[in-house]
Amino acid sequence: MTPSEVTTQSIIDYRAKRLAAGKSASTANKETTLLKAMLNFGRKLTPPLVASVPSFPARLREAAPRSNFVTPEQYRLLATAAKSLWLRTLVCLGFTYGFRKSEMLSLRCGQCDLIDRWISLREGETKSGESRKVKMTGEVHALLSAACSGKGPNDFVLTRENGQRVVDERKAWYALCAACKLGELAPAESKRGHRAYRGLNLHDLRRAAVRQLIRRGVPQSVAMKISGHKTASMFRRYDIVDERDLENAALLLEGPGHGKPHAQTVTKTDTRHVRPSSLFC
Repeated sequence: MTPSEVTTQSIIDYRAKRLAAGKSASTANKETTLLKAMLNFGRKLTPPLVASVPSFPARLREAAPRSNFVTPEQYRLLATAAKSLWLRTLVCLGFTYGFRKSEMLSLRCGQCDLIDRWISLREGETKSGESRKVKMTGEVHALLSAACSGKGPNDFVLTRENGQRVVDERKAWYALCAACKLGELAPAESKRGHRAYRGLNLHDLRRAAVRQLIRRGVPQSVAMKISGHKTASMFRRYDIVDERDLENAALLLEGPGHGKPHAQTVTKTDTRHVRPSSLFC
């Protein structure tokens, strides 16, 4: 369609087709928002390429944000069951710092200062485009030391046993969650060779990291620097409240002498090769 052919009704019709095709309301909203931005950009050019921008319908009501997160107990299960070094390291980085998948898979050995124990995410390689720097915990340092052993600065940290870079972690992640009873794989593969999966996803580690940072007393501004969130509103969407938090709040309201809040669980793992450690060195 040319810009002049785009009308309010055509936008409504397009959106309905996307929903009928199984796309979410969030996806339909994002696509129409992008279309609106394109048309506005064309209208503001000199000379304008778009004569007028049609009225856009109100945004569709979106589903509530996903509220799943990995608990410390679940993390210990995942860490113990992850036999591959790269997978164990991936789980630990996600649970400790809330790194995004792309940030972990693109991490190179030169970004890991194993002497002073810093991880540096480079400018332009993060979702926000800004660089970040985090201090290694003892557990992270042990895993990164093993993952970077024998590699050069430009080599990727997360590599398979044959030395190939990990590009797609989904198959291993699904199998790991299924083995820990935290997810389910369909019994048979589809025609494309994939098995349907439902359960914890890798992004749930990011939500867990945000929860831990806040509940361990890390100031929100510092926690946002670690996780890479640019806005407080988005950061708060990851700070999910569960029943344990509500129980703690009730105990605090009772005041002294009425019991103490549940102790926060210390993040640690039980493996043969890596000594468990708390979140911060």
